[in-house]
Amino acid sequence: MSHNSAATRAPAARSAKYVPAVVMGLGGFIATFDLTAVSLVLTDLGRRFSLDVAGSVWIMNGYSLALTIMLLTAGVLADRYGHRLSVIVGAALFLVASASCAFAPHHGVLIGGRVLQGIGGAFIVCGGLALVGQLYTEKADRVRAFALIGTIQGSALAVGPGLGGVIASELGWQWIFLINIPVCAIIIGGCLAAREQPGGRQDKPLDVPGLTAFSLFLLLATWLLLYGPVFGTTTVGTPVVVAALITIFAGFLWIERRVRHPAIDLRLFRVRGFVGLALVPLCLAVSYWSLMVYLPLFLESSLHLGTDTISYLMLFFTVPMFAVPYLVTRVAATSRQSTFYPGGLAVVAAGCLIIAAGAGLRALALVIVGMTVAGVGAATVQNQVTGALIASAPPDRAGSVAAVMTILRQGGFAVGSALLSNATGGFPVLFAICVLVAGAGAACTFLLIRSDESRLDQGVTGGPESG
Repeated sequence: MSHNSAATRAPAARSAKYVPAVVMGLGGFIATFDLTAVSLVLTDLGRRFSLDVAGSVWIMNGYSLALTIMLLTAGVLADRYGHRLSVIVGAALFLVASASCAFAPHHGVLIGGRVLQGIGGAFIVCGGLALVGQLYTEKADRVRAFALIGTIQGSALAVGPGLGGVIASELGWQWIFLINIPVCAIIIGGCLAAREQPGGRQDKPLDVPGLTAFSLFLLLATWLLLYGPVFGTTTVGTPVVVAALITIFAGFLWIERRVRHPAIDLRLFRVRGFVGLALVPLCLAVSYWSLMVYLPLFLESSLHLGTDTISYLMLFFTVPMFAVPYLVTRVAATSRQSTFYPGGLAVVAAGCLIIAAGAGLRALALVIVGMTVAGVGAATVQNQVTGALIASAPPDRAGSVAAVMTILRQGGFAVGSALLSNATGGFPVLFAICVLVAGAGAACTFLLIRSDESRLDQGVTGGPESG
């Protein structure tokens, strides 16, 4: 009897082991869901609060601006006060903000609630990713944990728009926000039950000048991408804004090199393997996520497909983010990093090449195949590289590393979208640029990571783990 009881408890214990990963996956789900679902009810919100187009846009951009600007600050505070506490605070802010959005008496409260949601989302993302990296220190465990996060977060991308549409049409726009409340409660409860490992916090002074400079840089860069060089009723020349950005970023680097406890440890970027891993989310943002904008445009303008048809076809591109992560855990756990991550980027490049060929031939079937291949490649490495980057950094830097990685993703998406919008030669050339970015990223990632793996094989420490 005792033997059977022990045998029964073993699978249950293994399942319970990954409950924190599931909880953190829910955090990623609501952060993604609130981007996709809210966009569907902008018309209803504009009508309810008598907003013009600019006011409606602020409902979306208030969230995006706050999330982006707060990322590094949230990551540094998570390292200082604890990753679990960061997630709890972030989820509590998100819960209160969601309720204020649902019951907003006027548009000022709604936009303020969206800003507060962005701030809460930054703490959930940075603290959550760092906490998972801290709880699952063995590579096989970490691979499964981040695969679960990828599956749950990917489901928001795959079903979020459809689910948001059903909720809004059947229950009303308020429930787009109210649905977050029980999810946030689950996140808080799961964090309270999780045990934070020692070494996950630091008592060093905050780098206030560095955080201020970098937050100002992110604010100005994000504003430029969203609105151009327009500040209220004043239009500033783009070269002036770009010069200001360069100056602020140079000032940030100057600060980080001179303060005793910098917000970002720039020494990490001297490690070739770390740089190679950091290239993965950047290249994915340009070559995969940017196509979320341009594939629908291509399907509509070149293949003359309707909106409903395009919505269904985009599932070939997004569903792999939900379906693939957990299917490749064995490969991720047993492969060397110099094989796994460049391989994922190479698959994305192959998918983009097939899309480019389909665009040139105007062959929908070929485009669908390319979309699926690119989606599989991106889904394979998208979340695993998060765990690898966090594992390659000191535990007391996990939050700031998670912030940097998220900034690379968002920055890469913005830069990629701008780059592709200026491409001449039509959609085939645009997709060919994605091939080049993913292919070059695969080559550089391989060379950088392999260099550190070779040093480790020779007994020289200092690079990211291999194997």
